[in-house]
Order: sequence, then structure tokens, then C-alpha cells
Amino acid sequence: RSVNFNCVALADGSKPRLMGLKEMLVRFLDFRCEVVSRRSAHALAAAQARLHIVGGFLSVLAGGSGRLDRIVAAIRGAADGAAAAAALVDHHGLSREQVGAVDSTSGGRSCGVWW
Repeated sequence: RSVNFNCVALADGSKPRLMGLKEMLVRFLDFRCEVVSRRSAHALAAAQARLHIVGGFLSVLAGGSGRLDRIVAAIRGAADGAAAAAALVDHHGLSREQVGAVDSTSGGRSCGVWW
């Protein structure tokens, strides 16, 4: 027994085409592979960005209380938030993203870093 059906779909642009079952399944599987690849690439990029931020926190905290004290002194001694950020980037090896994350903590705000 056979079943007939018409399957019209948009393929290779925006022109509708009549496709058989095999071609529809192959195109669907290709589409799903692309979706999963893009989703995985996005999740990887987000995880790498988070790792970069956490690495900044670790570099601040893992240096012992002396490093943390020097960073707090640099922040408090700066004229404004931009000068504090520049000091952290130049002298303590933090990136702008890491400095922003440190500032967004309650400790950064209590030190007076506002930009």
C-alpha cells in the first residue's frame, strides 16, 4: 500500500519547491544540525566570557590580602572611576570587562568606583 502526499517547502532561498520524503528529512536534519551548532557556539562564547570574568575575580582574590589591599588603595586613590579603571588595567593586569565586574560587586561600589 502506498501513500501519496505533496510536500512543498522553502528551500535554497524563498522559492517554494516540491520535495520528496527523503529530501525533506535530509534538509530537516541539516537544519537541526545547524541550529544545534549555533546554539552550542553561543553557549560556549557565554561560558568563555564568564570564565574571563571569574578569572579576574580569582586574580584579585588569589593574590592574598596584600594584592586586594593594593587594588582597593588604587581604587580609593583614583580621582574618578575612569582613573580607577585605568589603574586596575595598567598596573594590575585586569581587563575592562573584569574591572566592570569588580565594580558591580558591592565591594567595588563601596570603594567609590563609578563610571
